[in-house]
Amino acid sequence: MKKRYSEDLDYFLKKLQTKHIYLFHDKSLDDINNFIKNYKNKINNDLDYIYFLNCIMKFINNGKDSHSKCRFKNNKALPFMFKFLNNKLYIVGSNSLYSSYLYKDVISINGVSIIKLIKEMRDAISYTTIGHLNSEIEVNFSSINGIRYLPSIDSNTSNLVFKFSDGSTIELDIDKTDSYILERNNYLYDIQNNKLILKYIACKDMDAMNNFIKSISKLDNYNTIILDIRGNGGGDSSISVPLIDFIKNKNLKTIVLTDYTVYSSSTFIIDSMVNYNATFIGSEIGTTMNHYGNISSFKLPNTNIIVNYSTKYFYYINGEFSSCSKRRELKKLEDYRFKSVHFRPDVLLDNDIFDIMNHRDKVMEKALSYEFEE
Repeated sequence: MKKRYSEDLDYFLKKLQTKHIYLFHDKSLDDINNFIKNYKNKINNDLDYIYFLNCIMKFINNGKDSHSKCRFKNNKALPFMFKFLNNKLYIVGSNSLYSSYLYKDVISINGVSIIKLIKEMRDAISYTTIGHLNSEIEVNFSSINGIRYLPSIDSNTSNLVFKFSDGSTIELDIDKTDSYILERNNYLYDIQNNKLILKYIACKDMDAMNNFIKSISKLDNYNTIILDIRGNGGGDSSISVPLIDFIKNKNLKTIVLTDYTVYSSSTFIIDSMVNYNATFIGSEIGTTMNHYGNISSFKLPNTNIIVNYSTKYFYYINGEFSSCSKRRELKKLEDYRFKSVHFRPDVLLDNDIFDIMNHRDKVMEKALSYEFEE
C-alpha cells in the first residue's frame, strides 16, 4: 500500500475510534488488521481506496451503521437512473437521448456480469434493511464513480458500456456525457376522494415547511389525510414537527405511505404516526427504527476523502423513542437495545416495473380507495 494510503488508513481508524459513538464495540484491532491484509495489495488509486475503506467500515460495524461511510469526490451522475427490482437493474429515468432505453434491464457493464458487480457493491455497503441496500445499489449504479470504484471495473476507464437483456447497448464517453437530474418537488398537496394528500420527501427548509402549513391550513372539504413520505431520506427531524402537529390537531383518520427509501430522521415521523394510530400502506422502510445517525464528518489528510460517521444512537426505552450521544452511556445499554427493530406497514404493497412503465401508482390508488374498519 502506498505511503499516502497507509497514513490515511491510520488516521481513519484513529479518528473513528475517538469520533464515532460506538463503532468498535464487537471488533478488536487484530480482527481489523487481519481483514485489511486481504485488501492491501489491491489499492492502486483513490477509487480503489474508497471501496476498501467502505468495506472496512462495514466489517467493523457488522453493517449495523448505514450512515457511516466514505463519500466520493466530484461524483458525476449518469445520463440515466436505475431502479433495482427483483434482482434486476432497470433504467427508469433518462435524458432525452436515451429515452428509448427506458425500462430495459442491464445484464453487464464493460463486459462484467451485473450479478457480479452487484455482489461487489453489496460488499461495500453497510445496511440494516434490504430496502436500504437496494436504494444504495440504485444510487451507486446511477453515478460514474459508483461504478468505476468496483473491483471488476477499470477505475481509470473513460468509457462505460451497458448491455441490456434485449441485446442492445449504450456506450458512454463519461467525459462528454450530461448528467440526468431528477426533479423532486417537496411540500405538495392535493385533495382527491375527500382525502387531503400531503407529499413530504425531505426533512429540509423550515421556512418552506411553515409556508406549507399556512397553505394547507386554509383547505377544507376532506375527511382523511394521506401523508406520502415515500422518498424521504431524512434531514432535520425538527422540521417535521409542524406537519405532525397539524395532522394530530386535525384529529382525522390518517394514512401514511412508505417505501424502501424512507430513511434516517424519517423514522421520527413514523414513530409519531404510529402513536397517533395512523394506517400505513407501502413497503418496508430503508432503516431499522433503532439506528445510528446524526452524522458528522472528517477529511483524510492525504486523499481528502470525506468520511461520514454517526454521533448518536436512536432506540426505544419504555415505548418511547430516545437517543444517546455519549459512548459511556451507550455501553451501559442492555444488549436488546441493539436488536434490530423493523417497521412493517399495515398493508404491504409496492409498485413493480410494469406499474412504473404505465405510470401507475398502486400504493396511492390503495390509499385513495382505502376503507377504515369501524
